[in-house]
Amino acid sequence: DTTIKDKQVNSKSKVIINYIKYIKNKPIISKVITSSIGFLIGDILAQNLFKKNGFDVIRLLRMALFGGLIHAPTGHVVYRFIQNIFPGNSRFDVLKKIALDQLIWMPIFSVLLCTFIGVLSGHS
Repeated sequence: DTTIKDKQVNSKSKVIINYIKYIKNKPIISKVITSSIGFLIGDILAQNLFKKNGFDVIRLLRMALFGGLIHAPTGHVVYRFIQNIFPGNSRFDVLKKIALDQLIWMPIFSVLLCTFIGVLSGHS
């Protein structure tokens, strides 16, 4: 029984180690995949918890596309930029990063999201 648990932990550790290596070697591609999956999961949850009239597969695909095509590459650039401006990890540095993210980047990100989804939905 202990060896089975050890093997499970080792296989999980290998997955995490391989993922970290992949992020270091191919950061954009790994972020595109991760972000697409994250947006897929988020929209599945949102539709199941809050949408009353059926499941919208097209909406799900739009969200996954946004995650991979827009969120991943822009997030990569923006958060590297923020880290370069405030490279420290002190509480004050973290607060500055959060403030920059929330006050500057999030309004821009929200416009990108609404515009992307609106255009793909046929709205102008």
